[in-house]
Amino acid sequence: MVELTLPNDANIYSSEYNLYLPDKQLLQQILAEWSEGYENLKTENND
Repeated sequence: MVELTLPNDANIYSSEYNLYLPDKQLLQQILAEWSEGYENLKTENND
């Protein structure tokens, strides 16, 4: 089962195919790390 939070017309495609998905907790952790890195990058660029 996959949970999506995108609108039906988002036109977002996968760049690779995996036979399994990591667990939800791991995906949330990775997303949080990427988000933190993005925020840090934005802060550095505004200085």
